[in-house]
Amino acid sequence: MTDSPDAAEASAAPPLAAGRGGAAGPAPGGRLRRLLDDGPTLLAFLCLATVGVFVFWPSLACPLWLDDYIHRAMVNHVYPSPRGPLDLYDFVSERDRGVLMTRGILPWWTNPRLEIRFLRPLSSALLYGDHSLFGEHPLVMHLHSFAWWLAAVFGARGLFRRFFIPRIALLATVVFALAPCHAIPLAWLANREALVSLAFGLFALGHYEDFRASRSLARGAAAAALFALSMAGGEYGLLLAGYVVTAEVFAREATPSPSYAGRALGVLPWLAPTAAYLAIRHHFHYGAAGSGFYSDPTQAFGEFMSHAPRRLASLLLDAWLSLDGNGLRALGGSQVGLLFLVALALLAAPVHGAIARLDARAAGHATAMLAGSVLGLAPALAVSTSPRLLAAGMLGVASTVAIVLNDAWFAPPAPEGALESAHAPRGALTASVAYALGFLHLIHAPITSWVVGKEIGFGARLFASHARSLGKRAGAVDAQTPSEVAVQLVRAPNAALFMPFALNPRAEPPRRWRVLARAPHVLAMREGPRTLVLTAPRDVSLFTTEDGDVFGAAPMSLGAVLRVEDMRIEILQVGAEGPERARFTFDRDLDAEGMVWATETGRGYPSITPPEEGFGAPFDP
Repeated sequence: MTDSPDAAEASAAPPLAAGRGGAAGPAPGGRLRRLLDDGPTLLAFLCLATVGVFVFWPSLACPLWLDDYIHRAMVNHVYPSPRGPLDLYDFVSERDRGVLMTRGILPWWTNPRLEIRFLRPLSSALLYGDHSLFGEHPLVMHLHSFAWWLAAVFGARGLFRRFFIPRIALLATVVFALAPCHAIPLAWLANREALVSLAFGLFALGHYEDFRASRSLARGAAAAALFALSMAGGEYGLLLAGYVVTAEVFAREATPSPSYAGRALGVLPWLAPTAAYLAIRHHFHYGAAGSGFYSDPTQAFGEFMSHAPRRLASLLLDAWLSLDGNGLRALGGSQVGLLFLVALALLAAPVHGAIARLDARAAGHATAMLAGSVLGLAPALAVSTSPRLLAAGMLGVASTVAIVLNDAWFAPPAPEGALESAHAPRGALTASVAYALGFLHLIHAPITSWVVGKEIGFGARLFASHARSLGKRAGAVDAQTPSEVAVQLVRAPNAALFMPFALNPRAEPPRRWRVLARAPHVLAMREGPRTLVLTAPRDVSLFTTEDGDVFGAAPMSLGAVLRVEDMRIEILQVGAEGPERARFTFDRDLDAEGMVWATETGRGYPSITPPEEGFGAPFDP
């Protein structure tokens, strides 16, 4: 990949354009100014990597979290349905949904159509190797993830230097590298696929740009191979599609064949591996269905479109304001939309003006990257909003922020008496927006990245501690009684799916694991030796969740009866949000040997005793 701007263009750029982003201009003294003008040299890159270790250290120090426990179970061959080295992201499929419901890994309300399967063979193989070799040492696995972060930052650096002067490239590299969107993939081993796909994808974009300029078969083949590896890492590789499309629209000078046919030929290095990936995905039925967390447009287009506007606005606000993804969840859809419009109104003129003051070549690439950062988010709208989806989008955001900062802080003023271009005004608004963006991305962003890692680490350690405590109690019962152990959780908003695999070091779940409700408050009334009636507050479902239930929900009406091997559920009351009251009848007494009863609270999963017949008990957080 070419790592520096074209020297001929740099020498030909006029002095004013050079200072504003067309090519390198004179550096009028000062170590900081000289460093910025020299751009992201190898020494500067090493310094940035060192800062990255500090900023993301809380993420690197995290224990296993969420899907990491499932992957450990798959590698240890204790997952209820066997998985191979390339299948760690095949969580729920048609062939094993029944087995997972029987074991209780999937709760009783699970949508009967639920499938959660992702085509990520390369990332799966890397994780399989990590868990096999370093399963007892998460830090080593996190350092492996950090190496992919370094590769992604290096790839972004190359693209920025290719399109812009070194000063803008350095600022953009810093903004991109320390963005909060990287904290979750670094803290969550299972989400490493975002970094793997991004790293290969960014280098692929570099070779793709070379192919556009030269039509070299070798460059085209290299770009195609790297795009293929990006998508072998996971569907995150599809998020780079926006940059390919917008490059053909806004950066036409790079291609010797500006005709439609020439541009169609130019996208082949991206189109061929993408089409192959999508064909394989479709043929082997990868994707998500029946889940409230995922909205696959190929299977539920209406649901996808209903979520898309809010998700798009939320992701763009998270990217531009360096948010952690939590603050916007408390806002309604209209509030998020209003905040987005306000941010757009404030940013539009300064961003447009800063790009317009670049030379034509840089302006074309800046516009392409900005548009690509928005267009590329389309595939990310299929899943509940999170900053982890923004790594590819941050490429265009980082370059645009750097251009605005350079325009406001470093570009020389227009000569006295000269008028600024009417379509590119610069004034107090540009200065204010630049200072705000500088604070958000150079100060607030690294702090947010550190805090996000800290919060994930705290939650992961607390989860692990609670799981070990519950696992010891279940293990003690298993050792003392010949009966099959069944762990019954009256209410447990966070224990479904992941908790069964965190109870012991081997990640082997109990033979029976039952989560009866996820509502914040539940009243349990015992009607008989084997019967328990659970009631949620009015207008609250027994399995309610704030952010969309990953399990979806089976269609349930008043009087509906469901059977899950050793348990029969009858729906007694249905409200606007779903079932509010249900009767649970077990195949053995609630007090029988092997029955381990618990509930989830802020202090963990304390043991409980089912109420006496004819009596009830409340269960709260």
